[in-house]
Amino acid sequence: MRSDLCRFGNLIAFSRREARRIITEVGEARRHRLSLVGERLIAQFQDIDAGTTLDERLALIGANPADASDIEPGRDSMLHLVWARSLEWSAMRRRDKWIEEERASLYWAVAYVMLDWMGTDEVRPAVDAALRMALPSCGFPQLRG
Repeated sequence: MRSDLCRFGNLIAFSRREARRIITEVGEARRHRLSLVGERLIAQFQDIDAGTTLDERLALIGANPADASDIEPGRDSMLHLVWARSLEWSAMRRRDKWIEEERASLYWAVAYVMLDWMGTDEVRPAVDAALRMALPSCGFPQLRG
């Protein structure tokens, strides 16, 4: 195994253990602490993307290759795989109705960072515009401007 792949695997395993431990805790700082794990992961995603193949990235997060058969080039980054596609432990979670924290700890660590970022003044207008376009097609009423 290449040393960078081993390093990435150790980072993912450590982050997953830490996130799962934080998820079992209660208290006000829980979400913040989980987002710190997400920030550490996101900071390494570009290096992981550059140093691995899609199959290796899928293996790092425990994704079943069958669940990733429709992934298109350009949408195969760690951010896409972990957060946008939620492929962490995908075979084990295939029948889940919801993305539970305990069963997708990396997803939630990254999700809290992304949700905070989407609420910033800089990004909020673009998120609002995207929601205005997307929600009616999902059966939700049109948002008022």
